[in-house]
Amino acid sequence: MKKIFKLSYIFVAAMMALTACDDDYEYSPAGEPVVTSSMTFAEGLAYSAELAPEDNEIELTVLRASAEGSEKVGLDIVGADCFEVPASVSFEEGQTRASFILKINDKMKYFTRYTVTLRLRTNEYDPANNGFITLTLSKNDYTDVATGVYKSQLFSGWSTTLQYSATYDQYRLGEWITPGYDLFFKWEKGAAEVTMLQPEYETGYTHSTYGLVTGKCIPINEAGDVALFQNDTFYFGFNYYVSAGSFGNFLDTFQVTSWNE
Repeated sequence: MKKIFKLSYIFVAAMMALTACDDDYEYSPAGEPVVTSSMTFAEGLAYSAELAPEDNEIELTVLRASAEGSEKVGLDIVGADCFEVPASVSFEEGQTRASFILKINDKMKYFTRYTVTLRLRTNEYDPANNGFITLTLSKNDYTDVATGVYKSQLFSGWSTTLQYSATYDQYRLGEWITPGYDLFFKWEKGAAEVTMLQPEYETGYTHSTYGLVTGKCIPINEAGDVALFQNDTFYFGFNYYVSAGSFGNFLDTFQVTSWNE
């Protein structure tokens, strides 16, 4: 008990000593948090994109709730060192939108997915602040080599582009049946042989009754080839099916109308 009392006595004495020094110490309170308008990114809280070889910047937009007065808000970036943004975003009187450029340097590697987060330094005292965005970006080296028309007995026809990747030494028909779904294959330019890289491909098309449609590669000649090239036309054999069954066998074509090289 005596030991506890002695410790308490020392604590009180120390507090008295600090109080005695109050007259000699000037206290400077911390500054108030910077209060700005409520701001968000027009692209939402998350954004993803696949960039082409020539893409070296992305334009993003910040929205604010009020157009009153001019205003500047700081911008922070956390992520890979292949991205650069300005230190702040500025609004002029009457503006509710302000755009800025996310720059991409040559440190970005092909076919590598990068994640970077941008944050607006606004209303830092507000735990519900949504002034941030997470970007998921990748870059490919596919270049356009030809344009033409893809025709399918099941899906009709449309204009599209044939592309080539030097990294993978392969071709693709980008956004084959629907956006986000590509048709990949190997081909020696001018040769009749075409080698499909997968036994089947998701089309991305969802049937209103039967769900997702998938294309299974099937032979189109006695030799068992599932794809061929002849007279500026690619021929692809597919059995399009859904979980409930098959729509049947089809011969799709991509006819080149113009070569880029």
